[in-house]
Amino acid sequence: DVALGKTLWGLGYVIWRGPSSMVSTAHDLFHQMLSVTDISDPRGACYAVLGAANYLRRFPGASQIQRCMIRLSQLIEHQCATSGWIDHWPGSDWGIAVQALAVTSRIMDQRDRRETVDRLVDQVLARTREGTVFWRQADQPDRGELPVTAATVIEALGAVFYDRRNPELLRPIRAATDWFLGANRSGESLYDFATGGCYDALTAVGLNRNQGAESTVFCLLAFLTLHRLAGIETTPQKSGPLRSVDRALSPAG
Repeated sequence: DVALGKTLWGLGYVIWRGPSSMVSTAHDLFHQMLSVTDISDPRGACYAVLGAANYLRRFPGASQIQRCMIRLSQLIEHQCATSGWIDHWPGSDWGIAVQALAVTSRIMDQRDRRETVDRLVDQVLARTREGTVFWRQADQPDRGELPVTAATVIEALGAVFYDRRNPELLRPIRAATDWFLGANRSGESLYDFATGGCYDALTAVGLNRNQGAESTVFCLLAFLTLHRLAGIETTPQKSGPLRSVDRALSPAG
């Protein structure tokens, strides 16, 4: 389900912003995958929601995709219904749940779901100490804090910021980005300025010195998100449901 969700995420982005020569093929593949699969994993649902959001950015009147987004967001919301959802999330990318629900509430103009998003944001900020630590009780001690967690928290807060323009969200977003650069419990930079890569984890004994592709990609996405947010005014906008979400809908966001 997770691989499927990520595939839909990517295809949706191609439909929205890809080269014109690829849009038709991506469109057909997107619908073929939706017609033969039923996503039941909350992680897969999150990525699929972001793919659906990308699709709706190009075709806002697609009712089938809107229904799919609503169904998947309900699955995500159910997974996040208890106070301990972060520790029970089936992966280290738990920030993606907040991002998916924030994007859904924006596109579908669901005011009641925004209340859910606000609750989850408060829990994320409390767990991460305002964007400075990224661990869960469910994780093994030697796994430590992971770049994917920090990056998905940044993306989640960024998606909410795009909707609300709340300047208070910029502080934890910046703190979480600085975490990659040494503002963490070990005082060591996960980003390697010499190689352009990112170390895989911050553990109890220091850095995991492996520089995997996933860690590097998520690190760079975190930097890009902060860079794009830096130039956005904090005054709430009165735009329609598909305005002000460009960054939140992209595979980089």
